[in-house]
Amino acid sequence: MPRRTAPAGFRVLFLSSRRPSPNPVRLVMLLALALLTAGVLLGPGTRLSGRPEAVPALGRPGEPAEGPSRRPSLLAREVALRARAFLRATVPLLAGVEDRQGASGPEPARWVDLAVRLLAGVDLADRTSFLRLELPLLEQLAPPQRTVAASTWNGPGTTGAVAVPGASHHSPESSEQMPVKVAVYHTHATEAYLPALAATGARRPQEAFSSDPQVGVIRVGEVLVRELGAVYGIGAVHDRSVYDAEGRLSSYERSAHGLENLLKGYPGLAIVLDLHRDEGRRQDNTVTVEGMPAARVLIVVGTDRMLPHPKWKSNYALARRMVAIMEEMYPGLSRGIRDKDYRYNQHLFEGLLLVEVGCHENTLEEALHTARLLAAVLARLLDEGRQDG
Repeated sequence: MPRRTAPAGFRVLFLSSRRPSPNPVRLVMLLALALLTAGVLLGPGTRLSGRPEAVPALGRPGEPAEGPSRRPSLLAREVALRARAFLRATVPLLAGVEDRQGASGPEPARWVDLAVRLLAGVDLADRTSFLRLELPLLEQLAPPQRTVAASTWNGPGTTGAVAVPGASHHSPESSEQMPVKVAVYHTHATEAYLPALAATGARRPQEAFSSDPQVGVIRVGEVLVRELGAVYGIGAVHDRSVYDAEGRLSSYERSAHGLENLLKGYPGLAIVLDLHRDEGRRQDNTVTVEGMPAARVLIVVGTDRMLPHPKWKSNYALARRMVAIMEEMYPGLSRGIRDKDYRYNQHLFEGLLLVEVGCHENTLEEALHTARLLAAVLARLLDEGRQDG
């Protein structure tokens, strides 16, 4: 009986993929494992998951409620970050899993990406690079062209971020009628509140994300900016760009460009908020204020433990004053301050704070109530700044 042979096209693909060189995907996985092992050995104090306790409002900068913590090595931190990023990039089921370090998770350093690219020829930010190495035929296929919408923010310059479908420009109360003193943007603009997604069947924390701007932090920022202008006569601008539309891995790098454009376009800014929502339990993140449930507020301040941030204590001082005003006006609304190793772009502006409004279990109504309360707090904070000046 004659021996059956595969069609010529399949033989070419099969022969071309059998290379004498080592399998690059296996090489990358071995490299990740080796780096992870090195990180564990070089940084025994590293905690790969879990949240530090928040700093009390009157605590000293850099000293958590649990007491001073050990500083893990830079290599250990970057290895842990890249190991998580590598798994999310290669295992689809992990792509939407929330990092237990929180919604404001840090960004891995670029040198790790560069090392992997040089050693294995794989771009960790491009999942198709794995397939192209394993299936050489794909190199002959041009990648599909994608149209990226412009930013919905109509301030000077462009952010280069993907726009939210259906989002509008910032409210007319913001910059046209008064000097702009406050800017609000969202590094993780897809963060949403789970009860608002009930119709979609979302039930788990990792499902509390949406491109709909009406069910998450973009809506909260919209109400905050409108309240500042309409009620308190404070000029504010809202950047609705979706910096995490392409994934959370490089969202802080993308939002840094948007922040720089905001600072250039509005040189009179006094306060900038990167508005997020946290992960947690509703009972720990809800308080009754003025007879209505409100989502509690956590302020995150970056430090200089990992990267240069010489003026981080100025951000910390601003956070402390904001928390003090919050507690005076609305006792229980604040969850305090959490200082963390990473900068979260706060090194770009001394008046920048990362603000977490509630958690994924809070309702949208609770978060919007907090937005109105925050407007009053910011108005008081700015008024004190004018008096001091």
